[in-house]
Amino acid sequence: MGLSVAFVIEATNGGTARHLLDLANGLVGGGHSVHIIYSRGRAEPRFIEGLSQLPGVHAAVIDMQRQPQLADMQACIAIRRYLRRWGPFDIVHGQSSKAGALARLATLGFPAARVYTPHCLRTLDPTLGLFGRVAYGWAELILSHMCEAIIAVSPDELEHAVRLGIPSCKLHLVLNGVDQPERLDRTALRTQLGLREDEICVGFLARYVPQKAPDRLLEVAMMLRSDLPPFRIAMVGDGPLESMLRARAMTMGMADRIIFVPGSIGPRAMFAFDVFTLVSAYEGLPYVLLEAAASGLPIVATAVGGSTSVVVPGKNGFVVPNWDGRLFAQQLSRIIQDKELRLRMGRESREISKKFAIQRMVRETVDVYRTAIERRARKQRSYNVALPESNIGPGRSEHP
Repeated sequence: MGLSVAFVIEATNGGTARHLLDLANGLVGGGHSVHIIYSRGRAEPRFIEGLSQLPGVHAAVIDMQRQPQLADMQACIAIRRYLRRWGPFDIVHGQSSKAGALARLATLGFPAARVYTPHCLRTLDPTLGLFGRVAYGWAELILSHMCEAIIAVSPDELEHAVRLGIPSCKLHLVLNGVDQPERLDRTALRTQLGLREDEICVGFLARYVPQKAPDRLLEVAMMLRSDLPPFRIAMVGDGPLESMLRARAMTMGMADRIIFVPGSIGPRAMFAFDVFTLVSAYEGLPYVLLEAAASGLPIVATAVGGSTSVVVPGKNGFVVPNWDGRLFAQQLSRIIQDKELRLRMGRESREISKKFAIQRMVRETVDVYRTAIERRARKQRSYNVALPESNIGPGRSEHP
């Protein structure tokens, strides 16, 4: 029997938006009804385009702000009105922290089962001070009692949620999924990026924001030995740190070694790379790792959420402590100078990527939904049994 699912999302960019589109498409294909309530604030053109191409999905705009503020009350009321008008829903699923909070608050007293996917808990951010860790930690803990299920996208995130005190019975692990990519013309892509045939391309693909720490790759570039085979670093992305990165590359004398590529090329750039690097400060399970593996690339990554789910050290790449720039440079050097190692690790990446299928992600998410619905039903039955008989009678509802 098909489910009626309403998604609420504020972070309409990056991996969170991609995850939602893939999940919604899979649910519709499985005979489920899907509504998406989204905010325009951070909406990428790729999200809007992808949303318009989803068959049978009902979409509505309710603007939400990233940071906590008084306008959250207005957004919460608007979400509640939408759910009341178009419901009842079996599931209300909040995507990422802000929408996750608003969705749970907006559904107080509703019969729908509530599900929350953080896509990297805010408390994983190592730059948070003590006050921030305590504040966000308490918020996550309190809100965890206002939903039936919480989906972690990596074992690291799940373990962190347990350490926060979130009830383990509500936690579920569902790894992100990607389709196997269509092979593209590598020569044409490398020509587009300005790469010579004999150059080894070290790739980076992410937004230029502090979480992704792109400046770390410049630090690594300075540590790479001069006797390595010819190589260049392709930094693919856009974001507020771009001007700083370009200026720093010039100051460091690395302008001829580093190529800055607009993020609009997206994952297609993977087919021009020879090795992929992830230098993030914190993550849930980044889609770029899944895309790099599916593209058959060896990977050097920081030890952040999801890294060890995709990268098996010594098999398809290396995972480096967060942050050990010198060790990162050493491991990257090993791959640059050893063609056979690159090829072997690339083959292993393709094999590992096969377990990250979208169909598996959708199926496991639906399993979580059904568990959440049953948990909600048990809670409702317990509530009804606990009501005094005098409170249940003609003209009085048994439902909260």
